[in-house]
Amino acid sequence: MRLTSVLLVAFTLVVGTAEAAGERPRVGLVLSGGGARGAAHVGVLKVLEAERIPIDAVAGTSMGAVVGGLYASGLSAAEIAAFVESPEWRQAFQEPGPRDRLSFRRKSEDQNFLVDFPVGLKSGTFRIPKGLVSGQRLSQALRRITLPVARIQQFDALPSRFRAVATDLETGEAIDLAQGDLVSAMRASLAAPGVFAPVEIDGRLLVDGGLANNLPVELARRMDVDVLIVVDVGFPLRKRDTLDSVATISNQMLSILIRRGSDAQRQMLRPTDILLAPELGEASSFDFDIVPKAVELGEASARAALERLAALRLGESDYSRFLAERRAVRGGAPRVEEVRVAADSVRYERVLRAGFVDLSSAEGLDAGLTTLFGRGNFESVDYRLRDGARGDLLELSARRNSWGPNYVRFGLNLEDDFNGNSTYNAAARIVLADIGSLAAEWVWDFQIGSEPKVATEFYIPFGDSARWFVMPQASFDLRNVPLIEEGVRRAEYRLRTTEYGIDVGRSFPIGARSVREFGVSPGRHVSLSARRVYRRSKISTCASSMGSSPTMCSTIVIFRVVASTLSRSGGRRRRAWAPIAELISSPLIGSLRARVAGIRACCGHPSGPISTPTPTRSDRCSQWVVFSISRDWRPIL
Repeated sequence: MRLTSVLLVAFTLVVGTAEAAGERPRVGLVLSGGGARGAAHVGVLKVLEAERIPIDAVAGTSMGAVVGGLYASGLSAAEIAAFVESPEWRQAFQEPGPRDRLSFRRKSEDQNFLVDFPVGLKSGTFRIPKGLVSGQRLSQALRRITLPVARIQQFDALPSRFRAVATDLETGEAIDLAQGDLVSAMRASLAAPGVFAPVEIDGRLLVDGGLANNLPVELARRMDVDVLIVVDVGFPLRKRDTLDSVATISNQMLSILIRRGSDAQRQMLRPTDILLAPELGEASSFDFDIVPKAVELGEASARAALERLAALRLGESDYSRFLAERRAVRGGAPRVEEVRVAADSVRYERVLRAGFVDLSSAEGLDAGLTTLFGRGNFESVDYRLRDGARGDLLELSARRNSWGPNYVRFGLNLEDDFNGNSTYNAAARIVLADIGSLAAEWVWDFQIGSEPKVATEFYIPFGDSARWFVMPQASFDLRNVPLIEEGVRRAEYRLRTTEYGIDVGRSFPIGARSVREFGVSPGRHVSLSARRVYRRSKISTCASSMGSSPTMCSTIVIFRVVASTLSRSGGRRRRAWAPIAELISSPLIGSLRARVAGIRACCGHPSGPISTPTPTRSDRCSQWVVFSISRDWRPIL
């Protein structure tokens, strides 16, 4: 009780000295790192705003840098709370992204290869990504919400002065970020090694600032403030009885290292500073389901210190003036007058310019990022606003996959009908990507097992917008086709198919219309296909040993219209309309009848074989010439 009284007296003296000088005390806010636990910072901000306590400067690390950066950009505590509790924020930490953000080619690939972890091929060796999460979705979310201050390059010019702390991955040095791109600074400070890919700024490879300085008290002190409000949501040390696995012991080791640095920073606090430590218990830093609860605990922690915080309270008119000044700096939406491509992304200039259609809104810019990143061959796609000669200048950039661009995907298929019939297949797809300035792709598919297959296709975009494409392709496969009559499996064909053809079509980008959760509308893929298919089929197994195993043949020419849809859940729905023209000759009908007769004769159908002669040209294969117009699209479901 006596210590509290002494602190209140000292605090009152500092405030009184500032007021005697004709100025209110300048308040600095320090926000520590802590992952999802950092949502408690939002609760503290809500109480500070409710109590009319102005914040002149913010220094943050990791999640504290994100919350602090959003507040420094001019957002209110309520707006930040709505953002971090939204589905968009939660999904920003999940990868891969939702299917409605992928191009049609990537969705088709995901349908056939469910193991969604590509392995890169570079310089003859296999590579894996630098992080489990690329951070693209997080960057897009932060970019959209901070767009009104995107032109500001000096963080001292933001509505509230701001500093973020990151760690140099090469040297381990703490890097104080005071200028440059605000979103990049927040992303770098939050880039937990192994989880997020590192962020490169000014030639440095930066990761989570919590490794070097999780509680930047000294940094905030250098920002010309009189009083510090310090919020520490750092990692707690576990009790002995909970250290029962490799994961918990490893986390404890990291917590000890981080806590040691935080304790050293706490020693720099003055009697007039206010330390808040929300009671978060052992809440996980990776569990974003705790965000609403963490916000409430942050509010409770700030309310418990209202007696000391009250001395910093402004009158209603003074606080209204303070808020008006913040809003004036934030300004409105930018008006893009010029577009250019960053020097390190000139190779992708045509692709980048074609991807951004709507430059008039944050949603339109976000849709451009979505379209380009959904192609799958970029590690990051971004834009930055700068001052141009005629107004706002939009600078576009793209960085291809550092672990590629070529990659391999794997798949495994096992089937069993519990009646002695089983199949197995192991597949691999090799994608030679990023060929030429328009990022063409050469794809090879290999499959071994019950249904072996070899296929290749060469996707070649062309045109000024790179939306038109031509795609020659060829494939060879073997598969079993059962014949079932009256619920009884009579026979099984071994079907050998050789196919080649060419597609010519156009891809339609994701637009900014019909904005829903992520501000995107359906993308479309329309193509005209010409295929020639050679098929040779032979009965491989029968219900009885009667008869021989003749090879069946037929010749069919079909013109048809086919439409297919890749749904958001990944399934394919195909709809075939009545053939426009179907030329079936009488020999074809006879051949089809002969096929059924041969099967029944071979397998001993109970009703006896049909008296139709079996084919005499058993060495011939089926020949299908298919000309189809197909329209592929994906709806937002």
